[in-house]
Amino acid sequence: MEYSASFGEWFREYREQLHIQRAELAARLGCAPVTLRKIETDERRPSRQLAEQLADHLSIPNQMREVFIRVARGELPVEYLRRLKPGMTANTNLPHPSTPLAGRERELKEIQNILSRPDVRLLTLTGAPGVGKTRLAVEAASTLLNEFPDGVFLVPLAPLNDPKLVLVTIAHTLQIGTAGSETLIERLGRYLNSQRFLLVLDNFEHVLEAAPNLTQLITASTHLKVLVTSRNALEQPGEHRLTLLPLGVPPAVENTAFTMSTPASYAAVDLFMQRARAVKPDLTLSDSNLRAIGQICLRLDGLPLAIEFVAARCAFFTPQELLAQLDARYALQINRNRELPVRHLTLWQALDWSYGLLSPADQQLFRRLGVFATSCTLEMIQEVCNGNSGKVVGKEVIAGVMALLASSLLERQEDYEGTSRFRMLQTIREYALDQLAISGELEMLRQQHAQYFLKMAQEAEKAWDGPDEWGWLRRLVVVRDDLRAALRFAIETQDAVLALRLNAALFSFWNTCSILAEARSWLEAALALSQSSEQFAIEVEGDPGLVALKAKVLNVTGYNAMSLSDYDQAYDYFEQGLALYRKIDDRWGVAWSIRNFALIDLAWAKYAEVEKLLGESLKICERSGDNWGLAWTLYATAFLKLAQGELDQAKELLEQSLAHLRQQRMKFGIYRALLGLGYTLFEQGDTVGAEAYFREALLLNRETPLLTLMTNGLVGLGMVAAVKGEPYLAARIWGAVEALREMTGEHPFVTFQRSYERALRAARSQVDAAEWRATWAKGRALTLPQLLAEEFNDNNTTPVENYL
Repeated sequence: MEYSASFGEWFREYREQLHIQRAELAARLGCAPVTLRKIETDERRPSRQLAEQLADHLSIPNQMREVFIRVARGELPVEYLRRLKPGMTANTNLPHPSTPLAGRERELKEIQNILSRPDVRLLTLTGAPGVGKTRLAVEAASTLLNEFPDGVFLVPLAPLNDPKLVLVTIAHTLQIGTAGSETLIERLGRYLNSQRFLLVLDNFEHVLEAAPNLTQLITASTHLKVLVTSRNALEQPGEHRLTLLPLGVPPAVENTAFTMSTPASYAAVDLFMQRARAVKPDLTLSDSNLRAIGQICLRLDGLPLAIEFVAARCAFFTPQELLAQLDARYALQINRNRELPVRHLTLWQALDWSYGLLSPADQQLFRRLGVFATSCTLEMIQEVCNGNSGKVVGKEVIAGVMALLASSLLERQEDYEGTSRFRMLQTIREYALDQLAISGELEMLRQQHAQYFLKMAQEAEKAWDGPDEWGWLRRLVVVRDDLRAALRFAIETQDAVLALRLNAALFSFWNTCSILAEARSWLEAALALSQSSEQFAIEVEGDPGLVALKAKVLNVTGYNAMSLSDYDQAYDYFEQGLALYRKIDDRWGVAWSIRNFALIDLAWAKYAEVEKLLGESLKICERSGDNWGLAWTLYATAFLKLAQGELDQAKELLEQSLAHLRQQRMKFGIYRALLGLGYTLFEQGDTVGAEAYFREALLLNRETPLLTLMTNGLVGLGMVAAVKGEPYLAARIWGAVEALREMTGEHPFVTFQRSYERALRAARSQVDAAEWRATWAKGRALTLPQLLAEEFNDNNTTPVENYL
């Protein structure tokens, strides 16, 4: 819905979008239709009671209910409702904590008050590890959904080791592409500038060097506010800070003021009882256990995470027994020469204690789980931590995971496929890695981890262009940080073969997701390592497989450079790759390299050279039986003919390419061929046929998680609408596409752009300029699921962009 000038106008448009007649709504509310008419014409404001009833009958989301009521009453401007649309839910990715927040009411209110001040753009929540920064930040953000109608998003930074990836991670969280000529700060700033967003950047202490970039982003985004959790302040201009202290604890045992009448005043005791009752529901505070619980909380310095570890053991021990164990263990630890900051010591001691209660097998599993950058499945645990592959997960793995869950050392989540995934809090993971290093197993586990994710990437590569490619794409998106960890391990350990294999396998993933700049850094690092590594030089000599591997990565790097419009560099990489393929007489590789050269020459409009190169590629593919290469050579040749205006030949070639692609069930290729046929038929004047191809392409990709694959098909539908005499429909579609392309950084196909520009001029000439702008703006406000639901007359509004 376009931004409305008044609440009355917004209310009328919203009601009409729900297809509710004014008289019908009045009957439901028990008021006269004239009352609603006066509200819609801004002659009167609804009472609070009537506004609450309106919220109910208009199905306003709970997170937006209070905002709606305040706007209706004139207490907030109508722009707070501009992104609210029928059927939508809050625009957020915040998790839903399974337990209530204990003892942080004052701090919660303080965060709300600070972030509500117009002069505050950046608030950093600092504190010791385990003090509860993340939990409080998530809780605070969830209470502010109404104040940030455009979105409240959590951006986890703990898995990152490279500060340059902070902006990339923010972009991915907001589903904004990272490709294109703009800097990420420019793109993010342009997207966020006119919108009210709150970003929660969690665990910033790992990437403090990125703080100046964050300041630049805040400067570039007028309404953006950022809540940061970090062990250290960011030391940036305009930064506001709030230090989170441990929970309140009872006084020392000799102080008699701590009695049955006072425990409720100590948040640490409240948290202990909350967590203890989760595992032992019949536990109550009594004269016999009161002091033990108080002393446990005191011993743990009121650190929530440490308290949770100990409380989880109430399933097996009484509070008095737990206190005795803690006292004995701490007495042994007090003289240990651990090089830890004072603020770490209490938490590390609690972790030592909890770790010590595990069986040797569970200790081993716990420390090995630290190798995962984010979350993992049971199958991953079995293969990486136990070194066993197979579909049946061993009983010992299941038992170990259950023990760690029971000890609060591990958390369970469920992914989009309904699969259980297990993760550690960052502080716990740091401790696990510390134990892994002490055990001498760290390098072995990193190697097993890297090999597992190499195998996963290679399996995904085989599935690419097939019926399950989108399923694999989603899986790779979920483990993106573990893929980064595997790449980092390969570079750090100078393993050129591993680095090349990972980069080769991830090419389609990076390209499809437009992760181009980051991909280039990994690709060039792998190639540089292959040049400098004496070991690789020895291994590659006389091994055609390794020669082909390096040639493939050279071509992949060239394609990446070409996607970033660096054609000269791309040409150089393709040339090196072709030379290696020719050296080992790899016909598939030679044909692929030649096609890549042709793509550059097509962009440079060297049509004669393109025709020569594609002709050579076609001959090689036909002789070698390379059906994959044949399909793509026919496709590329069709685009050459389109560029030359030879429409009949282009159509014939695209139909041939489509037949090969369908035979091989290459979904991405089928989509591209359908799109090409749609534009070709449109140029030939066959709008009925063109529309059919555009719709088939879009229907094929309804479940795709990528915005970038949808926009050219939608542009085509807009062109058809313009020619059919529906210019306002065209404007609505194109407005939505414009907003989507701003998010993704995608550029339109050059071959299709001329057709679009002609249709655009024709459509604009048919309508009033002001109405055109208004309709275009309404289109910009649509999400992709809403636009697709309109175009296909259905209620399938699945947020397909969730996995970008």
